[in-house]
Amino acid sequence: MITRPPHTKWPGVLLALHWVMAAALLAMVWSGFAMSAAAETAVQTGNWEARILGLSTLQAYQLHKSVGVTLCGLVIVALFAKHT
Repeated sequence: MITRPPHTKWPGVLLALHWVMAAALLAMVWSGFAMSAAAETAVQTGNWEARILGLSTLQAYQLHKSVGVTLCGLVIVALFAKHT
């Protein structure tokens, strides 16, 4: 593993990638809770036409999965870039 002196800053691209991933992770957690609450409400009320941020439930789950897979790929890229 390559060690960097403590005063060396990370390149701007890696810093931007870090914050993009942090924001995406927070959005994923929030959307997961929102989808869970929508599903619970649908079970209680019997209304299966719930909308999450204007998306149908199926679209919201598909978007959640797509962002999750993309985020996983970004983490792999960041780890590779950090250790080279």
